[in-house]
Amino acid sequence: MLLVLLFGLLWIGLLAAVLLIYAILLVVAAIRRDQKLAVRSFGLTLAAMIGVTAAVTVAFIVAIAGLGYFWLRPYDPTAEADLQSAYEADFGVPPPSGIMVARARQVIIADSGVQWLLLEATPDEMDRHIARGFVPVGSPPPAFRGEAGGNAPEWWTPPKSGLEYYVHTNWSKSGGWSQSEAVMAIDRTAGTIWFEASKID
Repeated sequence: MLLVLLFGLLWIGLLAAVLLIYAILLVVAAIRRDQKLAVRSFGLTLAAMIGVTAAVTVAFIVAIAGLGYFWLRPYDPTAEADLQSAYEADFGVPPPSGIMVARARQVIIADSGVQWLLLEATPDEMDRHIARGFVPVGSPPPAFRGEAGGNAPEWWTPPKSGLEYYVHTNWSKSGGWSQSEAVMAIDRTAGTIWFEASKID
């Protein structure tokens, strides 16, 4: 909305400048009694108004596309502090000593968001994460059977077997989300937790 307001003000300001120049030309034409100048001034002013409108429209579209790219593109933290913040965004606390955040991706589009985490965990931490309200399920949730969505990271390749699957239908709503679900797959052999949380405002 702010962007629309700014470009609207820019457009109005440029049109006002064009009309001011037109008024000056009309005054000059009247003083000189130059009818041709008056007619030309009208044509040039009309062309300038059309050009200003077209230029502002193109600039607005480019700005929207640029902001959309930065707002909607996936966020893939790599620094340790950012990875820890990604974990904290879902679990509410920094990762404990038995957890290392190996990979993370966050995507927010309009009023929905998804986060994928790959955690290296000790057996005790695996059990503590399950105890956060996760319920075991016998079959793989969609995120673990090739339906993680087009924004899923390339590294999201959980094993086809040897995983324990868990779901949480009322996951953390921290950050102002109204609905949230999470799924988790534990690989005790590899010592990893595959985690996905989806949220809706």
